Amino acid sequence: MSKLTDTLQRMTARIENRAIPIRGGSSFAADPHETIGIATIKIVTEEQIQAIAYGRLDEPPKVIVRHNPLSRDVSDLLPFAEYLNEWADQVAATGGEGRVWTPHSDAIDTIDVLGHRYGFNDNAPAVVQRMGQVCRILAHEARFPGQQIVADAKQLLSEHAITGLSPAEEGHLGALLVWHDPGIPDKLQASRDAIRIPASGVLVNTPDFPGDETAERCRRLIKTGSNEERAAAIAEMETILERTVRREWRLMVDAREAYLRLALPTSGLNDLTKRSFRRLANGLEAGFYPTRAPERIALELEDMNAGSALAEVATLEADPVVRERAAQEGRAFVGTVTAIDQVKPNRNPCTLHVTSAQAVNRLRLSDRVQFAGSNVTGIIRSITATDDNGTCLEIELTKGVRTKSIVCLGASVCVIKSAYANVRISIFNEVKSRQPWAFYGDTPPVLSASQPSPETPLDIAKRSRRA
Repeated sequence: MSKLTDTLQRMTARIENRAIPIRGGSSFAADPHETIGIATIKIVTEEQIQAIAYGRLDEPPKVIVRHNPLSRDVSDLLPFAEYLNEWADQVAATGGEGRVWTPHSDAIDTIDVLGHRYGFNDNAPAVVQRMGQVCRILAHEARFPGQQIVADAKQLLSEHAITGLSPAEEGHLGALLVWHDPGIPDKLQASRDAIRIPASGVLVNTPDFPGDETAERCRRLIKTGSNEERAAAIAEMETILERTVRREWRLMVDAREAYLRLALPTSGLNDLTKRSFRRLANGLEAGFYPTRAPERIALELEDMNAGSALAEVATLEADPVVRERAAQEGRAFVGTVTAIDQVKPNRNPCTLHVTSAQAVNRLRLSDRVQFAGSNVTGIIRSITATDDNGTCLEIELTKGVRTKSIVCLGASVCVIKSAYANVRISIFNEVKSRQPWAFYGDTPPVLSASQPSPETPLDIAKRSRRA
């Protein structure tokens, strides 16, 4: 989105006093049956979890408050560990069909830290180690473009609707939700009031809400105070932490409901959903192990590239708003079929000539492309300028030569770059079989001895230079 378009939409949202959808389709599929939510509160300086709210989104959350999160004793995490492990077993039994909602990316980072701390911790009980593994799997999945497992409520709202706030102000989930609530008259003031209280998975620490300082004082009293002081400190800390983590949970649930009220269609996400479910099922079955081998890292990067391309194609095919924007930017080529080179009807070889008057085109020669909304694919063989300053693409079809709605003179089509979903496993297996010493060993290979050339490097370069 251009800065001018962004500014105009924010002005419109402020004038109309509401959030305005900026997408015509959803980037996230409908929730599967095994859908849960997780909200956390952490100690900022120690990256330790103080409180967790978890459970199904249509029920009140289960809450865990940790009086001494810096302790090596993790027995207070057992209820959450047992719940998450049970969810993981149910998801694994259904082929990975599960989802975890979080209020924002900070919660995902906290889940990742929880996994790092306990996933391979031999001092923790087996159930907590298993919980750590599941947390690592979820945090790792959240890194894949187009993934459909870990839902970041704030990010989803920001990507699909725009408000009358500045981009920096939209970073606060509470302020964002104000613009989705029709019952608030002065949304600008209400959202700026909401910004005063953080919504990032930490305790509030302002002059009128000194929650973090109070919790620290309570921790000291729990360690050194008398029995009465300890009891009072525990009660006060539980009240502060439970109130704060329930607020995070409520923000997450409200954000999910606001997102669902946008009622955006979820078509075109089947491939992304299947890939996410498969990755999650494989991870839950085999456990999480950090990727270190070079060919495995390359495969993972290819998987991420494929997910990014699939997500873009799914959006362009299903979302007319994004497709129009992509045509203005040249990422999509909207035009008309003006000629068909086909010796035998409904047979290859077949080349379509697609002409458009759009000013920008970012498709290039030899790009693999597909026609939005169909199964027709092809390769660009020629790009030429027309007499009226337009552009003509010659596309050799590789699939879909019998699709009459596309292989037809005068058909209006939208050409987009095909998703790169073909991970080159054979190439990386060959790399692994060769065992390059730079990656797999410390000793370089022994080269056979040979007589040095009498020529100098300059003579060799001159001899090799083309005339």
